[in-house]
Amino acid sequence: MSDNRFDFLYARVFPELKLFPDVRVKKEALRRATCHVYYKWYNIVLFVASVIIIIKAKFVVRAFVDLPFYMEGALVGLTIGLTLYILIMLSFKTVRRNLREYLNSIEIPICIFCGYQLHGACSERCPECGLLHGRS
Repeated sequence: MSDNRFDFLYARVFPELKLFPDVRVKKEALRRATCHVYYKWYNIVLFVASVIIIIKAKFVVRAFVDLPFYMEGALVGLTIGLTLYILIMLSFKTVRRNLREYLNSIEIPICIFCGYQLHGACSERCPECGLLHGRS
């Protein structure tokens, strides 16, 4: 990943990448983690819901309030922005969870839910969030 100009961004958004032993494993993990994230069912549902909300909001605003044209545009823009924000955050959360699962598969213990490093943990529960892990 040293040849990638987005290394700094990846490290900030996905701090789990720092735990991988070498660049080859890091690239493979990032490829696997992002492979099918953008085709999940919730992306489709949120997109359809946002279109419905935009259409309904325009009709409600026009029916009850006589707003200027630019205010209707601001309402539509706000709705689209919030929807995109939710989609991006859900996608990042899924990628981070996938990276944690990959770390566990290569014997680097980390909590799937909160990202707590479980090196030397005595119990089967995460001390940070309390999630039960199947490690002994």
